[in-house]
Amino acid sequence: ILGFLAMGEALVLISKEIDLSLGSIYGLVGVAFITLAEPMGIVGAFFAAMLLALLLGGINAFIIVKGNIPSMIVTLSTLFAYRGIIYVWTGGTIKSFSEAARAHWLTRLFGGEILGIEGALFWVLLLLFLLNMALFRMRFGNHLLAVGGDSVSALSHGVNVARTKTKAYVLAAGLAGLSGIITLCDKPQTHVTLGTLMELDAIASAVIDGCILTGGRGS
Repeated sequence: ILGFLAMGEALVLISKEIDLSLGSIYGLVGVAFITLAEPMGIVGAFFAAMLLALLLGGINAFIIVKGNIPSMIVTLSTLFAYRGIIYVWTGGTIKSFSEAARAHWLTRLFGGEILGIEGALFWVLLLLFLLNMALFRMRFGNHLLAVGGDSVSALSHGVNVARTKTKAYVLAAGLAGLSGIITLCDKPQTHVTLGTLMELDAIASAVIDGCILTGGRGS
């Protein structure tokens, strides 16, 4: 579960930014998924929750890039803002999945087991492979490393710095949201503190695994 958040945080760190709100995004998207499951169905709740995750990442990126405000200040603020939305939305209590929701094919796809191993492991390995391909074999990864290394130089070579950083934040939020959804597919009982302090674990994991806080390097 932490692997999804760590990979998303790694993308942001490589771009020479930081995202302190991933734990709250993880919690809010998970709560959205389990809350919307009854009125919208599991599939509808999944897509709605993932759209919410991408929107939250986009909000972070917009304030940071367009407002030219340090990412630590912005994401620390949205950490508390997104966490506050959970309390206001739920009133402090969250319902669990029904038996029908637990038996749904999508819930079982993300939360079940494959050959006796938790399915989440296969999903994180698949995304690990795809993100490494994107980072070292695609233009996006080249731009991300360039922006993190020297944004002025990258801009002079035609790299759209704002767009590249926005993509990193949106992807990070999407991965955090997916992690929250997978958590609840596996263990459908939750609470309003879901994801608290997980952003610190994600940052530590990314740094231990080779990302540097000054940007431009990582995997």
